[in-house]
Amino acid sequence: MSEQVRNAITPDEMRAELHRLQYYDSLIHAVMTTSDYRGISSEDRYTLLAYHAIKALHLANERLLQDAMTRITPMFVTTTAVPKEIK
Repeated sequence: MSEQVRNAITPDEMRAELHRLQYYDSLIHAVMTTSDYRGISSEDRYTLLAYHAIKALHLANERLLQDAMTRITPMFVTTTAVPKEIK
């Protein structure tokens, strides 16, 4: 999603922001479209959205952790040799 999420304080502002973002975010769009098609109530619509958002967050965290655990980090060898004096 390239569109920035605006700050929202009240539930009405949050709801309006979610409706605005459905044109930019595939998850929000899919949930809203499915809810409209199936005639799902508003409360169940946002429950469905929260559930899928949490699943996506956990999947992203899992992938990030897996990537961090499997990435080979370069090894650096340091020495404590004393440099020779310059004459």
